[in-house]
Amino acid sequence: MIDRFGRTINYLRLSVTEKCQLHCDYCRSSEECQNSKELTAEEILRLSRVCVKLGLDKIRLTGGEPLMRRDIIEIAENIGKLQNLRELTMTTNGQLLSQCAKELYRAGIHRINISLDSLNADCYRSMTGGDINKIFSAIEEAKKAGMNPIKINAVLLRGINDGEVNNFLHFSREYGVTVRFIELMPLGRLSDKPEMRITMKEILEKNPVLIPGEKTGEPAREFHFSGSAKAGIIAPMSEPFCDSCNRIRILSDGTLRPCLGCIDEISLSEFLGGDDKMLSEKIERAVFNKPLGYTMRDCEKPIRDMSRIGG
Repeated sequence: MIDRFGRTINYLRLSVTEKCQLHCDYCRSSEECQNSKELTAEEILRLSRVCVKLGLDKIRLTGGEPLMRRDIIEIAENIGKLQNLRELTMTTNGQLLSQCAKELYRAGIHRINISLDSLNADCYRSMTGGDINKIFSAIEEAKKAGMNPIKINAVLLRGINDGEVNNFLHFSREYGVTVRFIELMPLGRLSDKPEMRITMKEILEKNPVLIPGEKTGEPAREFHFSGSAKAGIIAPMSEPFCDSCNRIRILSDGTLRPCLGCIDEISLSEFLGGDDKMLSEKIERAVFNKPLGYTMRDCEKPIRDMSRIGG
């Protein structure tokens, strides 16, 4: 699909739940899930099928934590069978991944992103409430299952984990994964703490070992280090990449959000009981009217947390 600015939109980030067992400050503003209504597995499959027919050939399953859905293997397996779907991926916090990596791979998820914000067990637990040893096990099981690439997402926060860049680069080489450093966005409890944001410029100034690679049009700017090793930096606040955006988001309650940083949303729930034609037209119209860029502003209270939008 093409939007009104000529961008090709072929990527759907599909949240299957708001539930998450962790409490990352950059992602959530409260401990409780605010919305208990979730799309059924059948509704998720229908939305995916319609989107693929419209030309969206890459789907990423997100949350919350997608592995908290008991039917996540069924969901992935059914989506993975869709004709003309080029790629099915997932973003997870990794706490449950080691238990189901092989099943996910067989279901069609052959590459995965795992959130890991610190390599220090105490710091990781403080930031997220999670068990870092489960992440290490998850990476090993994902590799054994055949998943490749495995990408590690780390949100850098000033005074907390910003001194770990070199450790992450070493970890990347040792484990054969690609680390991506992500700028803090105003979408959680830290929405009023822009001073905690570490920008791409700061990362590069303090880590000259990172050599810029070719621009690929992806949100993550690619860098090389130690020969062929790669890392990425995602800098939506200091260096927006809206002009090359190729994605839309569908939230776990059936709301379509054409842009992560804009509050414009379109409910698809009322069309799930009708025919595919009406649903397709609604999605096509939303894609065509996708905003040129986002309107995220520091110190503004977000309408939805990242956990509710889909990470």
